[in-house]
Amino acid sequence: MIAVSNSSEYKTLADLLKAAKADPGKLSYGSTGPASTVHIVGELLKRDAGADLTYVPFPGSPPGGAGRDGPATSRPSLPTTLI
Repeated sequence: MIAVSNSSEYKTLADLLKAAKADPGKLSYGSTGPASTVHIVGELLKRDAGADLTYVPFPGSPPGGAGRDGPATSRPSLPTTLI
């Protein structure tokens, strides 16, 4: 599962990856901290999709969820629960 702010222009994962490839390094994503499962999955997604996203670590679940809607991450965020 990938979550974005309600106001995000990205409606699908394809939209997000297309934007990340078009403007490398512009988009960032957050997770619950370095080396967490979500962080590793994000890095695998970057590698497999050939997309350049900047990683922004948060200290645990609540700050990570709040950061998704704030200025710390530009748009995408991988939540703590992956489906």
